[in-house]
Amino acid sequence: MLRNSALFSTLITCSVSILLMTSCIKPVHDDPNIFRPRTYPKGETDGLVMQNNFGASGGTITSPDGKLTVLIPAGALTTPTVVTVQQISNTLPLGTGTAYRVLPADLTLSKPVTITLAYEATELDGMDEDALDLATQDQNGTWKRIKNTQLNKTSRTLIAESNHLGDYSFTGGYLLSPDKAGLGQGESTILTVSVLQEKSTGDNEKEAELGSFSTIIKAGDLETWTLQGEGQIMPRGSTAEFKAPASISGHIISDISVVVKNIKRPGRLTNDKLTLRKKITMSSDSFMAGFFDGVPFNCISVSAFVASGVTVIQGDVTTSKKILIFVKGTTVGTYPYGDPSEAGKADIRADITGTMYETSYTLCGPPVSTSYTAGGMTISTYQNSGLIAGEFAATLYDDMGCQLNTKKITGTFRVKL
Repeated sequence: MLRNSALFSTLITCSVSILLMTSCIKPVHDDPNIFRPRTYPKGETDGLVMQNNFGASGGTITSPDGKLTVLIPAGALTTPTVVTVQQISNTLPLGTGTAYRVLPADLTLSKPVTITLAYEATELDGMDEDALDLATQDQNGTWKRIKNTQLNKTSRTLIAESNHLGDYSFTGGYLLSPDKAGLGQGESTILTVSVLQEKSTGDNEKEAELGSFSTIIKAGDLETWTLQGEGQIMPRGSTAEFKAPASISGHIISDISVVVKNIKRPGRLTNDKLTLRKKITMSSDSFMAGFFDGVPFNCISVSAFVASGVTVIQGDVTTSKKILIFVKGTTVGTYPYGDPSEAGKADIRADITGTMYETSYTLCGPPVSTSYTAGGMTISTYQNSGLIAGEFAATLYDDMGCQLNTKKITGTFRVKL
């Protein structure tokens, strides 16, 4: 079963060391129209494995979280086969959603399988829903866009046929992102559009190879910047600066969008254009806000302190419901989730609904083993004896026994030490 959740006060005594992510994948800042092939690491497994036995009659298998379904048609398999599905960390460039591994990857299929992937609205911040397609990663580490993907915005699903099993996620091709998470009064952030390069393919090819990703440097590729809410947006050629109001009452969110033109994929786009939208969170004081299981939360108070080198950030959703993040380090960086006794690992504990959810889980076995959710949190601002700001996204697990129950959490915070 899952290990028993410790009290928040116990967490404070844990010690971890910062890990500077020197191996982080960096974008290239050259012409995004010049394709440069690139391979990416395979995702790390995360959580339970679902498995089914299939024969000539086919059938379906669904991931433990219910978001990915594989339909194997009758006649696709010539021999009895065990198929497994498991969530994995997402290594797709500019990817914001969950990724999944469907095995065996080397399985010979007489007919294509149908992949259906559900996505959440909270996973689309900075993207354009109309540009979404399924993507798959081969055994060599190359990600490819599945060109015949069908988009259903009502059910928020992506559906496509595939001639193989393997790793799957979704791509929007473009992403609008700020260089700071969470702004105070009068503070500014620079917004940049990144594009994932795609190799040109013939109309008969079902998959298109994805390569490096770059920041758009041609101002002519960006058509219109729009602001809904408070603040000021100032285009700067291929980027834009957003400045928060000089005076903020409480906690506010503004929506920034930019129209990108000369887009050739996918074919469903109107006039070869897409619109990227990003939410910017601002506050006059400390805040922590986000989504837990798709439901928004906004903490009534946030505090932070450093003890024995561990930065502890606590958000109170109510007087009894809390979110706790801790990581060792006093600088900006990305901290992967993991064992807090090991160097460079972050941890999240969230009690929002009356049940404690956390980044660690222990499988009943045999053998019994403790694992940690994929991904990590980012600190974008760290001022000693001053301000800390950042964002987090994770799959959290409860301690209700051998059946792992999961909740997705995403959030942004800004807090004074």
